[in-house]
Amino acid sequence: MTKEEFTDLTLRKVESFIEENLDKDPAKLALSSQGSSLPIPLIASQLKYLQRARTKLPTYYNHRCILPPRAFEQSTSERSAALKPFQGSLFLDLTAGLGVDSKAMASIAEALTCVERDPVLCEVLTHNFAKMGLPLPQIINDSAESFIQTYQGPELDVVYLDPDRRGEGDIRLEDPALFSPNLFNTLPRLLEIGKEVWVKFSPLHDVYQIPVQFPQTTSVMVISVDGECKEVLAVFQKNMNTSLPSFQARISRAGESWSYLFHRGNKPSNLIDPSEPYMYLHQADVSLYKLRRVSEWWAEVAPTIKGGMNHPQGYFFSQEGVSAALPVRSYAIIRVFLYKPKKIKKTLQNIGIKKLEISKRQFPFSVAEIRKSIGIQAGGPYHLICTTFPDGSKRAFLCEIES
Repeated sequence: MTKEEFTDLTLRKVESFIEENLDKDPAKLALSSQGSSLPIPLIASQLKYLQRARTKLPTYYNHRCILPPRAFEQSTSERSAALKPFQGSLFLDLTAGLGVDSKAMASIAEALTCVERDPVLCEVLTHNFAKMGLPLPQIINDSAESFIQTYQGPELDVVYLDPDRRGEGDIRLEDPALFSPNLFNTLPRLLEIGKEVWVKFSPLHDVYQIPVQFPQTTSVMVISVDGECKEVLAVFQKNMNTSLPSFQARISRAGESWSYLFHRGNKPSNLIDPSEPYMYLHQADVSLYKLRRVSEWWAEVAPTIKGGMNHPQGYFFSQEGVSAALPVRSYAIIRVFLYKPKKIKKTLQNIGIKKLEISKRQFPFSVAEIRKSIGIQAGGPYHLICTTFPDGSKRAFLCEIES
């Protein structure tokens, strides 16, 4: 976003026009408003992102904040930010962007400094915080690297960094040495100025590689929202060199939230009996799969449910439904097949199922291969869930979703 575009969006006549057309289709509005003296393409873009903000950034939407497209795309959601267990009074956000994480810090901070290299985004931050009625943090137009080299203030409780993890051609980078800033080079200085340093990694990053690469790691968090892994965060502390960092799953799902803490070492759990006629299949939240702690988690939270895991990263089976509020997706099992595609195809035809969704874990064939082998379209209320049992048998479960 340019300075001129920001200024245009703060004009009262532009704000009024946006308010009057808040529910209009942006593309149709742009076509129908040709010839207007207002900056219609800019307004259409703002409408598009305000409409998307209804779910991702509801507070920003409710206060009609300005949403630069690139900053919006790169920002976390308010629900993800709210799951981060920030503690302390002095905070520094080195990569403020649209300020969603800064907003979460501001709710508990006595003093918050936001660093942002884009001068227009600095103005957007000031404007949006005022719109939302939040205390204005100290906003500094600078790069993270430059700011930390000259910082001479008090020791901070939390230093937060969301490094740029995109290379040339918008390629995703997984090596922290290629992040901007380079995390290996930057972390020692960050630990000089902060008691804790929080760094955001890609949701695809291997959580168990972080303590290997950085011995200062004290905690690794996986944040998921509505069954989707949104963030991987690492917390570092100075003078720490531990082989036993904690691992956390922090989950928001259907209006509820959960937090689970794990340490090194998995606890054993009962393996499923392939001859048992189970009634329900349960899939744990994606964050627990990401942490590879599904078996341990079920052993802790579901000791009264009759069933067992077929694999440490697999599904949970039971004779009864899950009554407690848990971050799981549950399915009622209609029929169980040994994986023989021709037989499955014929059975589905006989019972009149023409569409179903397919998923799998610990199974040698892709979803596309399974769908092709049984010749069925995607969609409908039914699910075919494929997995491998401990005895090596490949099974497919025809199910309907319970919750």
